[in-house]
Amino acid sequence: WELRSQLNEDSWEVHALQQSINRMLDRLQGTLAELELRNDQLRQFVADASHELRNPVHALRGTLEVALRRERTPEEYREALEISGRETVRLSKLVDDLLLLTRLELERMVLNVESVDLGALMVECLAAHQALAEQRGVEFHHVRPPLPSVSGDALRLRQVLDNLVDNALQHSPPGTRVSVAARPTGQRLRVEVSDQGPGLSVEQARHVFDRFCQLQGQPARGLGLGLSLARRLVEAHQGSIGVDPVSDGGSSFWFE
Repeated sequence: WELRSQLNEDSWEVHALQQSINRMLDRLQGTLAELELRNDQLRQFVADASHELRNPVHALRGTLEVALRRERTPEEYREALEISGRETVRLSKLVDDLLLLTRLELERMVLNVESVDLGALMVECLAAHQALAEQRGVEFHHVRPPLPSVSGDALRLRQVLDNLVDNALQHSPPGTRVSVAARPTGQRLRVEVSDQGPGLSVEQARHVFDRFCQLQGQPARGLGLGLSLARRLVEAHQGSIGVDPVSDGGSSFWFE
């Protein structure tokens, strides 16, 4: 009886050890699968980033090479420098966005959370984009009711607004309007940036926030990092973001 009891006890301990080892192996397998997925994502990220960086680098190099092939007038040199300056700004912004998106995807970004006047951020954002709107022949329409403060990182929330407004301006035909509005929804605030552009199909809307996505149709939407970066910044605030069709044409990008 004592020997049988001892064997039963030993058998139970072996079974418990076996279960513990199985759980450890399951966790290890899950970790390896996650690391393999991250490596695949990293390889794709590097490939996409290299492709995206190639365009402004080639444009910058080509402009400078053409300018140096022969003596040119001061006006021609000035034009070449202006083009090079624009491409340098574009390249610098793209690199900054890549670094920020990398930190977000690796969950290494720390938000400076404070009380934020989102209505004031909207006013600042529209003022900063006013010159571009006038250049494109687009009118801003801003609805700003009294809004409570929100908890968030003012710099990053402004970045979300900038990217959504810039996206709306890129795809707004001359003579149309970009509307920016905000309203409370329960314990949250909902900000909407609506345009009167060509709109999005259901399939396009499903992928428009993907990084470096290439949407079919003209004009292409969602190219680059702006919308993807906006999504990650909103998600870092535990918020949500999306896009809805507008009844009379266009799209309404929103975040809460």
